[in-house]
Amino acid sequence: TEEFSPVEKFVNEAILSRHEHVNANVNVNDGDGDGDGDKIPENKKSNQESVAAAAGYRAILDLLRKLDDLPMLKKVFLALRTSGLEKISSERSKHPRLIHYIFRLNPFEDSRQERDVNENISSSQRISPVVEDYTLADSYLNFIVALTSANSVFLTPTLNTLWKLITQNDPVTPDDLTRFKSTSASTSTSQDEKSNEEENNAEEIQLQRKLEINSRLH
Repeated sequence: TEEFSPVEKFVNEAILSRHEHVNANVNVNDGDGDGDGDKIPENKKSNQESVAAAAGYRAILDLLRKLDDLPMLKKVFLALRTSGLEKISSERSKHPRLIHYIFRLNPFEDSRQERDVNENISSSQRISPVVEDYTLADSYLNFIVALTSANSVFLTPTLNTLWKLITQNDPVTPDDLTRFKSTSASTSTSQDEKSNEEENNAEEIQLQRKLEINSRLH
């Protein structure tokens, strides 16, 4: 789409900035902590373009570290899969900090934080019910699976990450399924039942969350 293309181009140039360093004569601090900077190739890009690409790589690292723009992070994971996967998987030694930040991420917790922000909006301002957004989790899981498919060396960190996510989230039990079906099928027919509606809705939201997470991890 037109909205995604600039992000894909940005990510592609940022990733390439870590690889185009043969015969380099200019160093730019890339912020990844390895001390080598981004080395700008002669006769390939202007200094201005190379500096911008190196700054783009640093911006991606900052985004993964701070998690302060989740809608953009979703697009970055999609772009990493379509335009950065081959470079990262084949020359992982050039991306140690990037890989570290990726595998320490908990996409479900961050989706929950995004939902909690939305829940703070007053009911008068909210035009639709709060629905937790799992697109970040989907784009993240799709990326690490694709990364493992591209290079089996990522199998162990991927399995470790998935296991960590599984143990951090409660499993769905048969009792959960029974409660979910009963709360979904129930309707309020009296004033007393309506007084419990908010409590039932909260329970249903929690059950729905468990179902959504477990369906993605198992």
